[in-house]
Amino acid sequence: MVDPAAKPPALSGVGPVCLSEVRATEFVRRMRGGSQSVLLRCSDDNYYVVKMLGNPQGTDVLGREFLGTKICEGAALSVAPVAGVVVSSTFIEKTPDIWFESRQSQRIRPEAGTHFGSRLVGDPHGTQLPTEYLSPSRFPSISNRAEFLKIWILDVWAMHRDQRQAVFTEGSEAGSLKAYFIDHGFMFNPDGTTKESKFEAFYWEKSIYKDLWQTTLVESWIAHFRQTLPKLLHSCLAEVPREWYAVERDALEHQLLQRLEKLSDLIEPYADKLRTLSTSNGRYP
Repeated sequence: MVDPAAKPPALSGVGPVCLSEVRATEFVRRMRGGSQSVLLRCSDDNYYVVKMLGNPQGTDVLGREFLGTKICEGAALSVAPVAGVVVSSTFIEKTPDIWFESRQSQRIRPEAGTHFGSRLVGDPHGTQLPTEYLSPSRFPSISNRAEFLKIWILDVWAMHRDQRQAVFTEGSEAGSLKAYFIDHGFMFNPDGTTKESKFEAFYWEKSIYKDLWQTTLVESWIAHFRQTLPKLLHSCLAEVPREWYAVERDALEHQLLQRLEKLSDLIEPYADKLRTLSTSNGRYP
């Protein structure tokens, strides 16, 4: 069970948010998904999942990925570090595998420039690769499982319109696992509506939330978000590269600050079902 007396950790990213840059040096493979991201090795010898300017889901997905990652990071949630990945015209010309494919099977050349990169969790050439799919029987082994409830609350605030995704890797203790949250490209109301659709932001297997709901802890997270997220949000919005995000930032910031004030009301319609899940056999009612 989650300790209801646990104190939320201080935000780690309330200062200026700086985007470091690395250069693409080697193509590794294409990744799954509608944005047609690719795995690249970069000049710092790390591997990055790269979403590129002009991808089929729209360039704004880069800005939403940046905002989502940095805000989750600042809220002490487990996410991979991000960087701007500089891809040169020369690299693009000699690496046709990174070109986009249209629905008409046409090849579309990406733009040279700075693209969004999320550092790969784990070593792509190692023997213990992270996995996106985990048997529910292993959920109790996830050392940071309480973060699934915490990030759902954050996703409600951020108007996340997709399932919450995570990858799992070996934890610090024998037999344990650690979750890292990925794919934030559908946070921050990408469909341009005010319709509430919170259930899309749940993890696909709802039994991962079993035993997590603790009213005192949830209330402490919300209070902590209200106190610390405004400064972090303002800093992150100021740092998103202009070519990554075309939305009216002042309007988005105002909308998110309003949602922060009524966050308790936004999650309340679903609180009873989560409480039921915490005391049931783990199946969603």
